[in-house]
Amino acid sequence: EKGIKLGTYGASSSVAKRLLGGAREEKLVMLSLNAQCRLQGITTLARGRIDEESIDGQQVAEAAMRYQAHSVILANNHMGGELKPREGEIRATQKVANVLGGIDIRLWDQILVRGEETLGLNKSGYLSGIEEPEGGGGPEMLAADSGKYKKDKNEGNNKSKERLEIYNPYEEERSYE
Repeated sequence: EKGIKLGTYGASSSVAKRLLGGAREEKLVMLSLNAQCRLQGITTLARGRIDEESIDGQQVAEAAMRYQAHSVILANNHMGGELKPREGEIRATQKVANVLGGIDIRLWDQILVRGEETLGLNKSGYLSGIEEPEGGGGPEMLAADSGKYKKDKNEGNNKSKERLEIYNPYEEERSYE
């Protein structure tokens, strides 16, 4: 599947389902993408219950750099129960975002898979609380390319304050590019 374009949630969730839909154990994989959102490589980051402790930051960085990733998408499967992220999965995603942000690689989403069902954590709003790591970079880029921030004028107290809002690539199935 190397070279396949994963520029939308539909395309990336389809690949995630093929990779994880029939798995017999819980796994977390990272899809490394080039600047054109084409798949460069797939790395298994963890097996078993996915949480903050199961993620090796060094492994994440090395795998992304091995494929010269411009951005990545995480995907993991749920073996049963609700298709809803556990707190540990959200913290694990934050850890990955922080590691990748330190080396200027964007994290687009984490896609949960249960059989034929998928749930994008970014698309569903679960990742909006990820904070920027010290030194900048990373998580504020979760849903945004640096040139795709929307500027919003807040006219409070007769002062015009400019704030940045995260651009959501999933609105109307927009692309990641």
